[in-house]
Amino acid sequence: VSFDEEKGVCRVNEALCKGCGACVGGCPSHAISLNHYTNEQIVAQMEGALV
Repeated sequence: VSFDEEKGVCRVNEALCKGCGACVGGCPSHAISLNHYTNEQIVAQMEGALV
């Protein structure tokens, strides 16, 4: 994830994305979505990582 200072937004490099969902959970404005996964699947992944 990198920050675009001109536009004031963060950008995810899809080529480096591992599909973990960390960027989705960390986005304070909920502007990021993870393709090919439901919100429930993302939450389950994050909960599993914390246990």
